[in-house]
Amino acid sequence: MNPDDEKELHRLSELLHDIERNLTADAPQREALVKASLALGMIFLQDARGEIERIYEGLNQPVTKDPKKAMKAEGIKPAPSRAKKKPKAKRA
Repeated sequence: MNPDDEKELHRLSELLHDIERNLTADAPQREALVKASLALGMIFLQDARGEIERIYEGLNQPVTKDPKKAMKAEGIKPAPSRAKKKPKAKRA
């Protein structure tokens, strides 16, 4: 792990710790937080930070035609895009 990754892992771990402090001892969210923390550590240890950040950056992008076709071929109905659409030009 390079120094930048180590610094980012520490920053994110502190944020998770801040969230944890606000949970009660029996909060059901605690399980998700622990699992998210473990996954975060594994991502950094496996040097997959760049790949995960590329996925994260693409989360709010509209799905293009090719992935939609692939999903439909598998019987999956793609959800409507939540990405903001450009307004259509008004006709004169």
